[in-house]
Amino acid sequence: MQKNPPSPETARPVINEGEKEDVHPDLLAKALEDLKKLVKGNGIKPETVTMTGFDGEVLNFEAREIFKIETTIAEKRVTGRESGEVAGSNVDARQKISAAIERISRDRSIKKHTITILKKRRDMGLAVPGIVIRLDKHNQRFVLHEACNPCNATGKILCLNCQGKKKLICPRCHGQQTIQCHLCHGMQFIATDQGRTQCTQCRGQGQIACDLCRKLGMVPCPKCKGIGKAPCTQCAMTGWHSHLFLVSVLAKAAFTYDRESLPEEILPLIDAYGPDLVLKNHAQARIIEDVRYDTELDNTSKPDEYIIPYHVKIPWGDIQFAVGGKTLDAKLFGENPLFLEFPPLLEKTLSAPLDALARAAQGNGHIEQNTAKAIRARLIGEAFLTALSHPPPKALAIMEEKYPYGITEEMLKTIISRANTTIRNLTKKPRLKGLAIGLFASTAIFSAYFFSSFRNNTGAMLPDTMPTFVPDAILMLSGDLLIAFCIHMSALRTLRSVFSPLLKNNNKTKISPAMTIAFLWGLPAACILFLVFFLLAG
Repeated sequence: MQKNPPSPETARPVINEGEKEDVHPDLLAKALEDLKKLVKGNGIKPETVTMTGFDGEVLNFEAREIFKIETTIAEKRVTGRESGEVAGSNVDARQKISAAIERISRDRSIKKHTITILKKRRDMGLAVPGIVIRLDKHNQRFVLHEACNPCNATGKILCLNCQGKKKLICPRCHGQQTIQCHLCHGMQFIATDQGRTQCTQCRGQGQIACDLCRKLGMVPCPKCKGIGKAPCTQCAMTGWHSHLFLVSVLAKAAFTYDRESLPEEILPLIDAYGPDLVLKNHAQARIIEDVRYDTELDNTSKPDEYIIPYHVKIPWGDIQFAVGGKTLDAKLFGENPLFLEFPPLLEKTLSAPLDALARAAQGNGHIEQNTAKAIRARLIGEAFLTALSHPPPKALAIMEEKYPYGITEEMLKTIISRANTTIRNLTKKPRLKGLAIGLFASTAIFSAYFFSSFRNNTGAMLPDTMPTFVPDAILMLSGDLLIAFCIHMSALRTLRSVFSPLLKNNNKTKISPAMTIAFLWGLPAACILFLVFFLLAG
């Protein structure tokens, strides 16, 4: 890659080089403020944190997405005359496709179209692994029209019922034009009061004219309505088939950047963060749109490739802090400053709360008192609140986002795990108490239902189509809900009492034990209690 290429149009570098670009003071102030927020409430006074030194710069470098144009050809045969560029034959269609692919590979408007698409993306397409851009605007459609053979492109074929004769032999008279007289049944005479007389309907002939064919012996074909033609089902009455050739255009990118001009320590970070460089504001990036430079890149790229260059800026440097009288060294990375190689100082400052958390999780001593000591540390308190509302993997991800440095991932996992164990320890006795209260209340309800006339009266009021066990099932489910509610509220009361220092503005809705445990405890208890009363009631 050419390093910091000059613009032929302006004779100046597309990316500034030579002069060192200093990191903006606001960014350093934000870095200091972020560290103060991190340590606040975690055993270190924010006012004791100062920045004692910084040696770094804003790294300016060029990155490139090298897009390779790929075309896929799909063929399908459909009925009707479809639109598209018409080909005279299969060979002609193949030739047109080859010519179209050649044009597409050299069409530089594709690059502008791609830039328009990338600008609409939050990540700008920078360093996205395996990025594929669909260029539907440049898709091609070719069609080969083929006449339908069965109908000779008319859309109609000979009626198979009448073989195109339009008429069929009358099914009533079978072509005889007459049918048996309905009055005399062909006997020519009928019985009357005056005796045996000649049939008045057929006048003694025994036959009358067929009323279906009107004495013609033939009737119009019911299938084709006397036309002799039927719709061609193979072409759906269009008379044509279309052989479609659909050419789809994709652009697949490979990411590269000027590695030689960057410090070695930052290369793995750029590779690891990928699209998060832009998404999480670690880097400033813009697409370089310089006409003559673009032309230069186009001239050096392969026919089926095009290059989209980016100007990327990442703050980077060594930063020193004084924290509680001790000097800490770290690496500053990105516009949304991260501290790399930062020591896990919170693990030392929170040693006492962490020990209290460990005792609470192990059930040693007074659990509530140990928990109260542990949550005096903001980090541990936030871990408890997060663990109460999220499963462990999600809780860990949230805590890692809040504490990207200053504590190891393993310690955060340990804190989340111990917080969940402590919550179970805190709510074990309250859940048993709630279970007892729920069983007592359910016993009263079940007694009133089974040992009074209420059950019989309810059964008598049921519709005939409703099974008789429905009221019993509803009662058992109600008992489960009642027991689960008592268990839940008893555990909730304890948690609110223990974690009340963590709640802001007395917003107690943030703390809620999982209802799943309450239902798992309540369902078997309600079923057993219901079965006992059911057997006692006979």
